[in-house]
Amino acid sequence: MFNSMLLSKRTAFSLGFVLWAGFLTVVMEPLSAMSGTFSSSPAYKPTPRPQPQRTEGGGSRGCLNTESVALQLLVPKDHTAFTSSAYPTLSWYISAVPSIPLELSLVEEGVAEPILVKQLPVKNAGLMKFKLDEDTAGLEVGKQYRWTVSLICNPSRPSQSIYARAWLERVPVSKDVAKKIANRSAYDKALAYIQAGIWYDAIAVIYESQLTDSDAVLASNLFQKLLQQVGIAEAGAIKLL
Repeated sequence: MFNSMLLSKRTAFSLGFVLWAGFLTVVMEPLSAMSGTFSSSPAYKPTPRPQPQRTEGGGSRGCLNTESVALQLLVPKDHTAFTSSAYPTLSWYISAVPSIPLELSLVEEGVAEPILVKQLPVKNAGLMKFKLDEDTAGLEVGKQYRWTVSLICNPSRPSQSIYARAWLERVPVSKDVAKKIANRSAYDKALAYIQAGIWYDAIAVIYESQLTDSDAVLASNLFQKLLQQVGIAEAGAIKLL
């Protein structure tokens, strides 16, 4: 009888453990879903056949009689990255505050007239970004655009300017991505865009997510990993926070 009682207790304990473990499973799954259905360290995945990136740069040693300044666009080096936005955010790194004007330009491929030519103030060295104004002509799906950040050494001699240049293409958002970003936090949206290979949108929403205290550290870590994944040598010096 003692053995029978002991067995009953052991059985009850086992059943209780199974039920407890099952309860944990039921509870933990929604929590993980709320914090993101995606990997905590997702790999950026460009399209299977990405277009080659036509990055260009020049004059990184500086203009005559000015301090040395380096420019680094925050884009993949081996392919043309995507945006789904008609008004994307463009990002770059500048190593020092220049004493000469900084100019941003945006041109559609095959069109002489630029969409945007704008001088921007540089208050601090480090990360800079610019969101295309909605009063300008927005980017069209399926078209490629060239954007350039220049330090104007001599307005009458553009060839002397320090510059960095890259291309981007606007693509539509798939139904799958649209579902993943609907009613999600900025951080979770960034994860969805990363996995879909939509680079510019991922970087843009990472900026948003770092504005909230709860996601600031996650956003900063994700930002660094992204820059390293696409081969940006200055990734360690480019801080989000």
